[in-house]
Amino acid sequence: MSDEMRRVVDEAAIRRVIDRYCHAVDRGNADDVAALFHPNGRLVVSIEENDGYNGREAVREWYANYHKHFRAKLTHLRHKISNIQIDLNGDAARVVSYMDADLIAKDETTPRQAIGRYDDHFVRDGGEWYFAERAIVVYYADERLAELLSADS
Repeated sequence: MSDEMRRVVDEAAIRRVIDRYCHAVDRGNADDVAALFHPNGRLVVSIEENDGYNGREAVREWYANYHKHFRAKLTHLRHKISNIQIDLNGDAARVVSYMDADLIAKDETTPRQAIGRYDDHFVRDGGEWYFAERAIVVYYADERLAELLSADS
């Protein structure tokens, strides 16, 4: 395979992981999301004051809590990713993309919104691409979303 064809194939595979992530967060479960992370993968969430979550099991646990305490309060959630920039370097890649999320809380009809970006490091292992690190950087979440995030579960 030519270098150019390898680049195209790798970029398409990385984009598929990003797309699968959005669908798994929106309608899947913690196992679906965690499977997209390398076993040694790391998750960093900008709105939390900690050093992140290291290892697939810690990532799975974070998303299990997310689904239980936040996603369960919603009837609809839709992530949209755009402006994906991929910088390949062999079996590793750095990726940055913009994120918009629309959601509707139970018993409501007006969407709430969050916007931000993802800063990702990918690694290819066993021929598959995984998140080696995903940093969720929130630029803006409307006040009603902040209220939902801070409400008792």
